Amino acid sequence: MTHPRCIIAFCVFLLTLASLAAADLVTQDNATGKIYCRSPRFLVPYEAADNGPSGISAVRLYYTTDDGKTWAVFGEKPDPKGSFEFIAPSDGVYGFTVEAVDKAGNVERKDHPLQGTKPEISVVVDTKPPQIDPIFPHEDLELAPGAHMRIRFRAADPNISPSTAAVSVKKDDMAAWVPLPNVTFQDDEFFVQGDILYPGKYSVKLSIGDRADNSAETAFSFTCTPNARPPVHAPGPLTQEWLVPISAPPRARSLILDIDYSVQDIGGQPPAAVGLWYTTDAGNTWQFYGVDPDVKSPFNFQAPGQGIYGFKITATSRAGISEPAPKPGVKPDMSTLVDTMYPSLLPEDPRGGESYAGGEVHYIEWTARDDHFGSLPISLYTARDGGEWQLLAADLPNTGTYGWNVPRIDYAVYRLKIEARDQVGNTTTVTSDNFYVVSAPPESRVKAIISASPLVGTANVRGSGADAETTPKPGPETPPAKEEPAPPPTATTDTAVKELIDKATGMRLRGDYEGAEAALRNALKKDSSSVYARCELGGLLIQQGRYSDAIETLNQARQLDAKDTDVLYNLASAYYALGQYDNAAAIGETFVALDPKNEAALWNLSKAYYAADKITKARLTWQQIVVLDVPGSPFAERANQALAAVPDTEPKK
Repeated sequence: MTHPRCIIAFCVFLLTLASLAAADLVTQDNATGKIYCRSPRFLVPYEAADNGPSGISAVRLYYTTDDGKTWAVFGEKPDPKGSFEFIAPSDGVYGFTVEAVDKAGNVERKDHPLQGTKPEISVVVDTKPPQIDPIFPHEDLELAPGAHMRIRFRAADPNISPSTAAVSVKKDDMAAWVPLPNVTFQDDEFFVQGDILYPGKYSVKLSIGDRADNSAETAFSFTCTPNARPPVHAPGPLTQEWLVPISAPPRARSLILDIDYSVQDIGGQPPAAVGLWYTTDAGNTWQFYGVDPDVKSPFNFQAPGQGIYGFKITATSRAGISEPAPKPGVKPDMSTLVDTMYPSLLPEDPRGGESYAGGEVHYIEWTARDDHFGSLPISLYTARDGGEWQLLAADLPNTGTYGWNVPRIDYAVYRLKIEARDQVGNTTTVTSDNFYVVSAPPESRVKAIISASPLVGTANVRGSGADAETTPKPGPETPPAKEEPAPPPTATTDTAVKELIDKATGMRLRGDYEGAEAALRNALKKDSSSVYARCELGGLLIQQGRYSDAIETLNQARQLDAKDTDVLYNLASAYYALGQYDNAAAIGETFVALDPKNEAALWNLSKAYYAADKITKARLTWQQIVVLDVPGSPFAERANQALAAVPDTEPKK
């Protein structure tokens, strides 16, 4: 049986690739013989021929990213001649081969290329330019006249082309750049030597390309002045090591810090120069920072950004003998955490305007984030009736919640202050608006008559002792009582329902949740269509922590009136409490569509967005609150604080 024969033409591949994109996006390197492409998108052409009578049925394209160890099918086409458009998911080496099938079902290769099959064509996809790192001199360095200009730099790229490295120099009194010849590449560094330096300011331009024709360029300047110490040539390592103890603060809140050092004299002479090296990856790589001009501690260091920096000092003697630069893998002598970012902190509960029952436990809630939090970064303070702040709890873990034993007092106005502090000492503080603590007066009622005994002859009365009934606490969710059909409401029924709802409200404020629930369910028996009664019942169930029951009840109310904003408000709160933030946001969006200027609804919607990691939507909602600019409202200030604390990026998942 004759199998189909499939051909890929190497020259056709190049022509087709050039027809898809600009012709300069693909090159063939003469030194390596490889094909390089600086676009992730190109065409892979094919041509198949069948020696049998049936003709070609399909051509399949396979690709590999590990030189044929494993293969994956990319696609299939029915034509005997054509091309596949390939889009590389990332930079790397991609190999290709094709497989033909004729109309009789014969396959050129069975199933797919075998493991170890070499690709017919390979393409190196490289879309990124090289990274250039000047070593010497660096920006704003001062050198003395009379020395020869010596420039060193590194370039990072997996497909670097050393022959493209170029260095140009321009002095402040020159009109044009002067290229320096004979750029040398050795030990992963590029070197070039120039003319003798004269006083003035010099600009240096470095450029290099890779084999895919990506190129990069950077420029910097330095000064030549008689007041500067000339660079010292380092012919080799010291015959004995310098003793260089150094120290720096273990944590810094500023990008600028002083590094203290002391260098022991060698041969009875002090050092002629002291250089500073730093690492941001625990010594895997090192960067030369510069020379201390007065060779006197401290060394002023300006970090290029946040992170953990390690340091080493190298010294040079007056004879010109220098310590070698730290090699990759050498551990730093000391390290410093540099952190200038303040923690982000959002108060969740209380926010202001709430009322809490005295003598109960209320859970204070917050959301705090920082890359360098310690184990106990949170402190809480309260202020009563406009008085001074009093410490409530210090050095709490960042769990987002704290159980507060609310004082049993008749009435008081409180504020809460939350403080978040990172390891460096950056501290963010937020303060709630006024909220209220109200303790209901005692209430007694006879529950039952119990048999008397010679020593105990009291009825079991609420609050009378160890056997007294206690106020119900939020606990496990229980299914709501089954409701029986109610007769159609009348004017008399409306009055009775209103009285039952008012009665339930009073019971709830006194902490009698059981009685309040019974009154509300009695109201629903009289009028099952009462949206008001179902909304109040939903709120009561939320207060008891029975969120699933609340959601069921409130959804029933929503079916009766889809535009009741009180129902929507409670429903969103229940979803939020259960951690169903997307559902809470969806209900909040419905509320805001009905009442777009309701600041409380907008704030709750932003909370749901933020909890669901929809940071962009949260920021847009905060901006809506700010734009409303309602006089005397606390929400605009909260929104501004949130916008300042939360960056305009989606968090990484």
